[in-house]
Amino acid sequence: MELLKFMFRFAVRLIAVHVVVYSVAIFGPMLFVVPFILIRQNPTADYTWLALTLFWVAPISAGFYTNFYYHWTSVKQWQREGGQPGRWNQDNGGLFHTGLRSIAIMFGSLFASYVCEVLFVLAFSRVPMPSAIARELVGFALMPFATFGPVILLWLHLWQRSRRQMECE
Repeated sequence: MELLKFMFRFAVRLIAVHVVVYSVAIFGPMLFVVPFILIRQNPTADYTWLALTLFWVAPISAGFYTNFYYHWTSVKQWQREGGQPGRWNQDNGGLFHTGLRSIAIMFGSLFASYVCEVLFVLAFSRVPMPSAIARELVGFALMPFATFGPVILLWLHLWQRSRRQMECE
């Protein structure tokens, strides 16, 4: 009976962790709206805690979306080729190879997102601003471009690849 209780508690915790992580990952881009609402309500408050939260949480969303788009384009390519798994597996190394590549791109995107954010903070700290409120507003407005930079680069890469494929046909 103790074992069943332990397994049930473990399953509930695991489900709760997955719900939280996937919620943050999926709704991560919407988190960048929160600072503007809070600054509008109280412009004199200190929002360092919010910037740090976004700094650490938003790259998870960038990694998720990079993984999603990369895998999605692979599935769309398979569907365009008529959905024949034999040919697609031979051309792309199979599902296991594609999954590993997708996960590697996700973690690479996570790391690249943190690097982009650090570079953004270092560069933005040297830009003169007329007031602290303006600095916060501009910083929160530009931070998504640094955070989701790897996703934007993936979109550009996929767009270029699709244009090259269309030119070859």
